[in-house]
Amino acid sequence: MRWQFLTLFNFFTFFGFGQSSTLEVFKDTTGLLGYKSGEEIKVAPIFQDAHEFRNGYAKVRLDDQYGIIDTTGTWYIEANNERISPVVNGHYITYKDSIFSIFELDGTSIFSGRLLDFNLTAYTTFLQGIDTYADAGLVMRIIESHVVDACRIGHSDIPLLASKSILENYETTLWFLNQLKH
Repeated sequence: MRWQFLTLFNFFTFFGFGQSSTLEVFKDTTGLLGYKSGEEIKVAPIFQDAHEFRNGYAKVRLDDQYGIIDTTGTWYIEANNERISPVVNGHYITYKDSIFSIFELDGTSIFSGRLLDFNLTAYTTFLQGIDTYADAGLVMRIIESHVVDACRIGHSDIPLLASKSILENYETTLWFLNQLKH
């Protein structure tokens, strides 16, 4: 029975039935990024940085500020943040004017503060197994090399660096939001 299901699935996929209209990031000749579906441009290449769509939203950077767009290219969150997370489980996190804010999808603020609160050791352990975040290894090494000194000295930028790294990709944001539930 399983073989029959896979055969039907492959048949429908091959002939275009059930294929999703996913948008892929592309770079134009000027180096700007946009989104295509096949060869058709769906969102014009105006971004300096563009992430994949998840649940209808994508994190983008325009003029060195981050925001979130929907699949039509319409701004869901205007590009006026120093950093922003992807939308994860109906939440997103912004960093603006040295303040982190966590919002529900409808814009309701549920946290605002200078740092995100989480266990650096647990985060380092999580980063060891992640391969979807290109700088995860670097962040992990910086945290590991400074966390002892930071505790001894009493002041460090490590919690800020770690907090900012939470906003970089879907998996790190998901990890952090799951920590809030506990």
